[in-house]
Amino acid sequence: ELLVLEKPENLPVPVEDIDVKKSVTVKHAGAEVTIVGQSLDHELSIAQAITNIKVANKTLTTVLELFSQEKIADKSWTEKTAAENRRIIEHFISFVGDGSTAKIGYDALNNYKQHLLSGKRRVQTINKYMSRLGTFCSWMERHGYVEKNYARGMQLKRTQRPDEDRERFTLEQVQIIFSSLAQDAKHPYMYWLPLLGYYTGARLNELCQLHCSDVYDGIIIDINDNSPDKRLKNRASRRKVPIHSELIRLGFEDFAKGKGRVFEELPLSRDGYGKNPSRWFGELVDSLGKEPTFH
Repeated sequence: ELLVLEKPENLPVPVEDIDVKKSVTVKHAGAEVTIVGQSLDHELSIAQAITNIKVANKTLTTVLELFSQEKIADKSWTEKTAAENRRIIEHFISFVGDGSTAKIGYDALNNYKQHLLSGKRRVQTINKYMSRLGTFCSWMERHGYVEKNYARGMQLKRTQRPDEDRERFTLEQVQIIFSSLAQDAKHPYMYWLPLLGYYTGARLNELCQLHCSDVYDGIIIDINDNSPDKRLKNRASRRKVPIHSELIRLGFEDFAKGKGRVFEELPLSRDGYGKNPSRWFGELVDSLGKEPTFH
């Protein structure tokens, strides 16, 4: 385990003669040795020779940039996901300080988790932060920036099932929502999206980005990412959903016939086609006192 000392003690030279940034304590095989050299790179090279652990010396922000570039390049992240991950990891860096990745260990992660807990965040939120950090630390481990993924296993025990994280709409509230729907030639999504969500369970953007060619044979809605304008949450999101008989009775199959997109009135934004529908649906359910979440 490599630790950069914040307050060097019990060293063979006077403390006032030591540069705090140029001292490393190596704990290995039950022994503890403090190395004071010409630079942190120098100490790390000595420490790594003693422990046989190879850890690159780069700052967290430098490594975060490399991590982000790779995730965007291999299309693991959308722009929205990239922004969210960066925000969480930068929050961690602002807490521990932008030092060498060699400083990251159990103490840093435990202190950060306690910081999140003291902020009275929900268990779901804390686990989200620790999960994103775990992904980052796992990547750093694979690329030699830390000895191991110190964030592994640090998520809190869930007190409720995932399907209980958000309060469900009551039958009465669903009836209120559907009674307000009306065909609108200018904004047909305001009529069809709640119905499609109700009868398919699909996410908002999955429905907003449908092409007419994704609705076929009178029985199938094909949710895919087979064109550049489409995006899915993950690979498992690719699926075919049966068209409910009520959607057929209401005329969705006829509405979706064409050559382009099903909801051509929706513009493409950074996060897909769901920006305007998300805002509209939020306003629709706000009066019900519910969290404005479509899915």
